[in-house]
Amino acid sequence: MESIFKNPIIPLVSEYDPDDVQYIEHTLKIRDEDGREEISRMKVPIISNSSNDEAFLTFLYKFGRARKCFAWTDGPTLFRKFELSLEGTYQRQWTRFLDDLEDVARDEELFDLCVANLVNDKYEEDAWSDMVDYLRSIRKPKSLSADRNWGK
Repeated sequence: MESIFKNPIIPLVSEYDPDDVQYIEHTLKIRDEDGREEISRMKVPIISNSSNDEAFLTFLYKFGRARKCFAWTDGPTLFRKFELSLEGTYQRQWTRFLDDLEDVARDEELFDLCVANLVNDKYEEDAWSDMVDYLRSIRKPKSLSADRNWGK
């Protein structure tokens, strides 16, 4: 097994470039009683075989935000919207989950379970203790300011 210290799970210097990612734009139009219209837009990244771990985790975060902001609370909407952002292996894996659940009602609880399975499948080889040991051993890179290192 390759040392965890040679391939960090969470790099201190981001390898994720949001400008190199394709997005799905979700839009919600709301009209009030007075006829005024409010349009909300949110972009969720598309993940594919070339996406790194940071891109995958960013996708999950952005999708979760869109889910709350647009009040996607029914299963069919969640399943449909989620699949729009999947390509390659991720899409095939998601389709496999859904094929296994063909006769089950697609509700919010089942959606959360399928997302958890997707995350577990992606990270099942990563041992939590290895991640913690790595995080305890890291030092700030010389090229990174202390303020940026601590998110200030």
